[in-house]
Amino acid sequence: GMKPHTLLIVDDDDTVAEMLELVLRGAGYEVRRAASGEEALQQIYKNLPDALICDVLLPGIDGYTLCKRVRQHPLTKTLPILMLTAQGDISAKIAGFEAGANDYLAKPFEPQELVYRVKNILARTTIETPTTPVQR
Repeated sequence: GMKPHTLLIVDDDDTVAEMLELVLRGAGYEVRRAASGEEALQQIYKNLPDALICDVLLPGIDGYTLCKRVRQHPLTKTLPILMLTAQGDISAKIAGFEAGANDYLAKPFEPQELVYRVKNILARTTIETPTTPVQR
């Protein structure tokens, strides 16, 4: 069968990370966690996930910087990223998109919406980067 997609959750709030992990495991994803941007980068380059779910507010480098670093690296420039931000913060939303996030989810959110958005960014990216060789 298909190998489940692996997601990396980047959040320093254990309660939030725990909740995200439970919901996403329940939806059939494999889940890894990092508590900071630096830790996330180490994990990404060691073992590339299929998507990144990261909070804007992180200790050390913030979510935007993490996003930009991921986008600058050839290995990860198309990695799907879902950003989590505080409710109704439009400037955070714009900054997230400018940093290279594919989508954005405001806290608090419904578990179903999280699952839907993750599925969505994974599907979009698969279409954009075909795995089949181009016929000449």
